[in-house]
Amino acid sequence: MTRKEREMLRRKNDIIEAAHDLFLEKGYEEVSMAEIAERAEFTRRTLYSYFNGKRDLVVEVIIQAFAKESEKFESVMVSAVDNYQKLKGLATCYYEFFKETPAYYLLMQQFDLAVHNERDKLHETVIKDLQGFKPGLDGMAEQIIKSGIADGTFYSDLNPGLAATYLWKSLYGIVHQYILHELYPEDHYFIEVAYLLRGITVDPECFRERI
Repeated sequence: MTRKEREMLRRKNDIIEAAHDLFLEKGYEEVSMAEIAERAEFTRRTLYSYFNGKRDLVVEVIIQAFAKESEKFESVMVSAVDNYQKLKGLATCYYEFFKETPAYYLLMQQFDLAVHNERDKLHETVIKDLQGFKPGLDGMAEQIIKSGIADGTFYSDLNPGLAATYLWKSLYGIVHQYILHELYPEDHYFIEVAYLLRGITVDPECFRERI
């Protein structure tokens, strides 16, 4: 990497860090690009040379937030004793991620809209960062489900990719009431996860003691 490239990367990360802090302090909707420029100590012109707008920045903020937690998610892949426990471990890491910083849950809503509804409006550098997005939760879950189908843990007629998507969509909905509203005791989250996994598990009774 050349000196110019290193400087460009530093500026980019400074802008993302400023956006991150402001999003957590005030909420996505209440933050302007002018405020982000002021916090990052750059001109608005500089910001727009890296990003098209807040849409780009919320994507980058979430990418970096999950990247910092990637080792925790990846450790589940090697530490859990079986495929059922691996999925449960991913669900636990997912909950702990949002519990530590609840504001990320609301930012995830903006991330989802940007990535799925407005992807064509994202800056080309953000699209590139998305392509290398880690920890790749869909991919991790799909890998576990494929392995679980092979060893008889999960139903053989499952579509692994669709099942992985179903898992994360469901967890995103379940997390809501424990992170934003705290309607029920925390242990209910893990009971709901067990209910969710029963739907794809051939013999859920085998795992009852480990719920």
